[in-house]
Amino acid sequence: MPADDLSRLLKGHGQWIVTGGAKGKRLDLTGVNMAGIEIDIKSLAGARIRKCNLSGLILRDKILDMVDLSYSDLSMANLSGASLRGTNLRSADLSNAILCSARFDQMPLDTNRQ
Repeated sequence: MPADDLSRLLKGHGQWIVTGGAKGKRLDLTGVNMAGIEIDIKSLAGARIRKCNLSGLILRDKILDMVDLSYSDLSMANLSGASLRGTNLRSADLSNAILCSARFDQMPLDTNRQ
């Protein structure tokens, strides 16, 4: 994927997060080879990143809450300090990934919503 296209998609996802879905678009990178790509936004929360090659990617301190990373290759990825609350890692390859201080706790439920 060309860097300009990825940058546009990441910007749209950032808008989607900030506006609660009113603007922008949820990031869907299903099947994309992202090995060696630099992610310059802090939060990828809620993104679909299924069946992707993310090997060696630096995702240190990123917010990856509720991200679908199923069937993705995260081998040798740096996820240290990342928040992975509610993240789908089904059949993901985490071999040799760095997970120091990564947070895997459950997503809190908002019981006060009307």
